Formats: sequence, C-alpha cells, structure tokens
Amino acid sequence: MADLVSLEAMEPQKGRRALADALSSLLASHELDGANDLSTSVSSVSEAVIAEVRAKLNLTGDNSPESTNKITKYILDLMTKSVLSGRDSDEILKNVGQAGRIPAHRYKVVFTESFTREFRPLGIIKKTIIEAIHSPDDFQHLMSGEDFLDDDTEFSLFIKRMPDRKNLKAHWLIVQTLRRGMEQVPQSAWWVHPSHVDISKSERPLDVLEAFSNIFGADLSSDLPLVSAVRGKKFAHDITFPTDELGKANLNLGMPASLLTPQKFFTVSIKISRDKKSFRIALAYSIVITDYKNALKNLGAI
Repeated sequence: MADLVSLEAMEPQKGRRALADALSSLLASHELDGANDLSTSVSSVSEAVIAEVRAKLNLTGDNSPESTNKITKYILDLMTKSVLSGRDSDEILKNVGQAGRIPAHRYKVVFTESFTREFRPLGIIKKTIIEAIHSPDDFQHLMSGEDFLDDDTEFSLFIKRMPDRKNLKAHWLIVQTLRRGMEQVPQSAWWVHPSHVDISKSERPLDVLEAFSNIFGADLSSDLPLVSAVRGKKFAHDITFPTDELGKANLNLGMPASLLTPQKFFTVSIKISRDKKSFRIALAYSIVITDYKNALKNLGAI
C-alpha cells in the first residue's frame, strides 16, 4: 500500500476495502458524464484516499468530469495490481466494468464457439476482434447506467479503422458485444467499406452500424411482425413500446436473441422498465448475409 500514505498502516484486506469504497463513492457521487461535485457524504478513509490521489495528480479544487476520470483511472490502476487483488476490489471492478467505466484495453474478450464458427467465413478472426476492442478508434456503451429490471447485460460497440492493404482501400470494422462485468463477449462483427456504406455523417459507432444496416439490412417487420414501432425500419435502437405488444410478439427479455443463417443475421434485445409498464428495444437489426458476402467477394475482401 506504499502508493498512498493514507493506506500505509492498513492490513492488505482493509486497504483493498478502502480503495473499493473510495472508488464506489467516487462513481456514485460524480457520474463520468455528470456535473455533481464530490462533496457528498463519504467515509473519512475514502475521503482521505480521494483527497490524496487528487493531490498526487495536481487536481486539488478541480471537480470536473475530466478530473474524476483521472482519479478513477489512478485508483483502478492500484486495484488491478496483484498485491491489491481480492474479493472486495474484484467485485467493485466488476461493477465498474459493467457500467462501462474502465479503459477498453482492461476488458477480457471472451469468445463463444458460435461466434467464432459463424463469423470466420466472413473474414473475422479473433486477433482482429481483440485489437478492435482493446484499441478502438471509437467505442460506445449503449443504455449504460439506465434503470431496467434486467440490468446485468449491457451492450457495447467498438469501431477500428483498417489501413489500405493490397488492392483493398482503408475501411472499418465494427464489433457489437455484450458487456458482463470485466468481460466483453462479441456478438457480431462487420466490415464497413466506404465503397458500400457512406459513413461521412456518422458521429458515433451506433450511427455507423445503422448506416451499414440500411445498406445490407432487411425490414425488421419480417422478424418482429407484431411490434408496430419497427415497421419499415432496418435498424432499431432505444424504441419504447407497450407491454401488451411484447406478449403478442413472444420475445425474450435481456439476453439478445441472435440468429445467423447462410441467408440472414438477426439480433434483438428487449429490456423491461422498473415499473413494468413498458419495454424498450435496446438494439435490433437484420443483415442479409448473401448480399453482404457477395459485396465482400466483389471487393476481394474474403
């Protein structure tokens, strides 16, 4: 615990708990995209830890989101050192990871057999996916921090630029994942070539995925015929609809229903509000695999 004077006299277990409490209170009192300061009630030890880190980083008096990001990263670095590993810090790290508040390279990438089997014929390999998740050009955590009954599964998008190679111009890889604590589980991955998809007006990874879906996608009404909100759409995100439509559509909550066949990839995830009065489509789209694969072949990409 030599990194912080405030923890020097503590036993390792108590030191881990103090760091965990400091990080927990830090995140609870100052959301990374919010504007609350750190003057809320925290334990004296947590307060001392945060104050010492703030002083080390020359951030005294600075309660900005950027300052909190730097303090959070410093404490996370301490918590992930082997000497500090333990159940308390592991639990906090899991919660912080679930909320999407850790650097991308700290996530463990976990592959399912089905993902590897189904996306390899589309030119997707594990090494490229790991690079896209750990060192993305941009990423986006969807519906993070929102209040749902099934809040243990969150979604992330990662996008990475691929440089020119041989006769193939620079393009992008976008990866969709499930975020579970400190793990990212890839669900789909798509090559986005400028000759196919115009992303010049895209500001977020979600915009890129929508632009891609509008080119290679199919009308969602064929997969979700009883959900009126998606009729005529090839891509749906953050759409609310009444509870009775969910029952009619016979859809599962939380975990995405994904299906990849030689002809089509379809995915949808629906979450229920705490008051159980409405449901929200977190993400839904359907890709015509035959069209997409033919386009890649014509470019010489696969």
